[in-house]
Amino acid sequence: KSVIPAIQIISPADAVSNGTLFNPSKANKLTTLKGAPREVGGEFKCHYNELTTLEGSPKVVGDGFDCSYNKLTSLKGAPVKVGGYFSCHYNNDKFTEDDVLNVSNVEGEIWV
Repeated sequence: KSVIPAIQIISPADAVSNGTLFNPSKANKLTTLKGAPREVGGEFKCHYNELTTLEGSPKVVGDGFDCSYNKLTSLKGAPVKVGGYFSCHYNNDKFTEDDVLNVSNVEGEIWV
């Protein structure tokens, strides 16, 4: 199995072909993580989008996972293992650290 390092993308099509979502410019407006890789070696950032679910996200993230600033009402589908931080603040629901730990084994800080 291959591990894809963190990279920057500028369109949803790149997300499928390159495997990592990184959107600091709020330009993507992604509504799905369908097609994302199963494992990412670096960070997986899908923040500042229009996501209502984390279904389709990688199962393993080697570093941080950021799904902040979306429209999430659940963390179902989040990675089962995150080697760094897990950030999920500013969504439709306010999540707790327990919510995160119920779906993911996080080795770093949790920001809710």
